[in-house]
Amino acid sequence: MLNKVVVKLPTVADTHEFGRRLAEVLRAGDLVLLTGPLGAGKTALTQGIGAGLGVQGEITSPTFVIARVHRPDPA
Repeated sequence: MLNKVVVKLPTVADTHEFGRRLAEVLRAGDLVLLTGPLGAGKTALTQGIGAGLGVQGEITSPTFVIARVHRPDPA
């Protein structure tokens, strides 16, 4: 069964922080689907998740990407 959650985040900073918090509950194998028009905040959310997971390097827009691998900081 697919669970759908709707969260309203008024600012980019709120979106980024939500992504950091979401990263705390994500586990290996989890799938996060992001949908929305350009400017909806998908990149800010993805950057927040990456920050929360300790991803190295720049996280760019997830739009139109079939698969992308981000490596965690080895420390």
